[in-house]
Amino acid sequence: FKGIHAAMDYLGRMPEWMPKLVDSIAGKDIIVIGGGDTGNDCIGTSIRLGARSVTAFEILPEPLVERAADNPWPTWPKVFRVDYGHAEVRARDGVEPRKYCTTAKAFLGDDKGHVAAVHTVEVEWTKNEKGQFNMREIPGSDKYLPCQVCFL
Repeated sequence: FKGIHAAMDYLGRMPEWMPKLVDSIAGKDIIVIGGGDTGNDCIGTSIRLGARSVTAFEILPEPLVERAADNPWPTWPKVFRVDYGHAEVRARDGVEPRKYCTTAKAFLGDDKGHVAAVHTVEVEWTKNEKGQFNMREIPGSDKYLPCQVCFL
């Protein structure tokens, strides 16, 4: 569908595309699939370009506020963080933009070939007898969110 973009293409070509980007983002519902610095940059940029809403899907559970016992120093701390893009959504819209334990199952389009919505489902993580993590979809957790632009 038109409106689904690779995040690095979007961010990397911003100076060249700026006039088109404002028109393509302003007033739209934006979905960002994935996190990290790139996802955060897409969130913050979308807010600044006037997106109606910005939602980011994180397939993993929300991190703990403090290190877990199995995440000792000097390993990278797997803890909850709020970066500038998240803070900007919180300040403007009063909501946390990240939806944890959520994955996209399908995109739905309009009659002109543009993305119009994302079908999502919540997931649950469990450990098997070997200590390996397994993901399963939670039955009945399907949602359909409006989306005119999606960044992967």
